[in-house]
Amino acid sequence: MDGAVLVIPAGARLLLAADQSGFSTLVALGGRLSVEGTAESRVTIESWNPTTGGPDDVTADGRPYLRVIGGDLRVAFTDLRALGFWSGETGGLAYDGDRSAEREMQTPVVGPDGAPTVEITEAAVEPARLEVSGVLVQGCAFGLTVANVESPIIGDSAFVESLADGLVLDRAVTGATVDQVEASRNARDGIVVDNTTSGTRMTGLVVNANSRNGLVLDGTAPAEGPNSTGAPTAVSGDSVVEGGTFDDNTRAAIDVVGGTAVRVAGVTVSGGDMGIVLGGGPVDVQITDSALSGQTRHAISIRDDAQDVAVGNNEISNVQVGVYVRNAKADVTSNVISDVELHGIVLTGRLAGSKITENELSGTGPSAINDDRALNARVEANLIDGWASSRSIEQILRTLMQPLTIVWMLVVTLVIVALITRLGAGRKRGDPLRDRRPLQAMSRGVFDRAEAGRFSG
Repeated sequence: MDGAVLVIPAGARLLLAADQSGFSTLVALGGRLSVEGTAESRVTIESWNPTTGGPDDVTADGRPYLRVIGGDLRVAFTDLRALGFWSGETGGLAYDGDRSAEREMQTPVVGPDGAPTVEITEAAVEPARLEVSGVLVQGCAFGLTVANVESPIIGDSAFVESLADGLVLDRAVTGATVDQVEASRNARDGIVVDNTTSGTRMTGLVVNANSRNGLVLDGTAPAEGPNSTGAPTAVSGDSVVEGGTFDDNTRAAIDVVGGTAVRVAGVTVSGGDMGIVLGGGPVDVQITDSALSGQTRHAISIRDDAQDVAVGNNEISNVQVGVYVRNAKADVTSNVISDVELHGIVLTGRLAGSKITENELSGTGPSAINDDRALNARVEANLIDGWASSRSIEQILRTLMQPLTIVWMLVVTLVIVALITRLGAGRKRGDPLRDRRPLQAMSRGVFDRAEAGRFSG
């Protein structure tokens, strides 16, 4: 379809047939695919099983999908349902902007030695374009998968109830703008930013009730050194998350894995096991002006050699642990942490260069700041007047039931049992001096003469 243009007009309903015998797809190789719905007249694209008279809900034998490779894709005010299977490329709506450049042979030139030489160059290629707005992708294998494109625009759209991930920015996506996008109730992660993607700007996200993570920012290097596939060895990042709500994502609302230059500001996070998690050695991460509440474990968890992390001006409430820092370098300053059930801040491991200052902590638990296992952390000028030290029955039992305590309890128990057993045995054997008692102790000392006759010969 190189150079071809396909336009699906407003109000159209496109049913892609699928049953046990096969399925239909819409694939553009180059060219341009434009789905031009409007707010008043949306386009509908969905799978259709003629046998059941409804959408195809079986993925084992394949389902229809839309995919554009090396062309331009514009989708506006469109509903896509029950599409895709297997992987992101066939997952429902997929875009790969990789355009193979044609090679041109220049005019031959004769060298000084008389031998002709010719130079082969790649022709200039116009960048591919992706624009998605006002789109609902529901019940597909994946919501939208994007690869190999510069500056894609994705806005005012929703990717919900996918069988895997909602929105995936896959290989080599740079400068993406993701604005006012919802990714909710997906079976895995809501939004995934892959480890060869950089410069992503995300604003006003709504990411709720995903079965694993809400948003994954993966900045790890694809390869650690020279490799047979030519994969890059540099980390990625330069991601910004501004505003938005992240509610009840099972594991974490935002999971930052490696990478560099990550900014998270003004987000609201509630529920889930953890709120914002930093792992895999990310560098230069800022978490500011955000509100986190209701996490089962940690509101903010910083670990695994994270470096140059700044956590400031956040409000954290109704959690077990407000901020957890392990084997990392982080500045945790000017945060308000309240209604905590265990520790306001936990510090453990090697924390050289870390500063925990000017935080206000209130709640109940063993300690406001637990730094018993921390090395080289600077902790000062924190306000803990609102903290009430206390321990639950479970915490007391956990403290008492240490291995050494259990050993001593067993030793004491054995000694007590041995004493009781010995005393009981002594009572059963009787008095060892019983046969040597005086006669007076055994009778009144009166002997009747009549009784004497009974003992005479």
